[in-house]
Amino acid sequence: MKCTRCGFENPDYLEYCENCSAQLPKKGDPTARPSWGFVKAPTWGEPDFSADSVSEDDVPEDFVSDSET
Repeated sequence: MKCTRCGFENPDYLEYCENCSAQLPKKGDPTARPSWGFVKAPTWGEPDFSADSVSEDDVPEDFVSDSET
């Protein structure tokens, strides 16, 4: 691929000219299928509870965390 800035002949796989470091023109593959972009993230529903509304009184008595043993 020929550099548009300096005219140096570069291998086709390079993105930048070996001689002057200019960005080489991109050559698309005519047989490639078009990209459809990124996958859309799923939409999550609202949680059933709010952590702000939970108190220590709501924790069952038989529940013991590792930090309390």
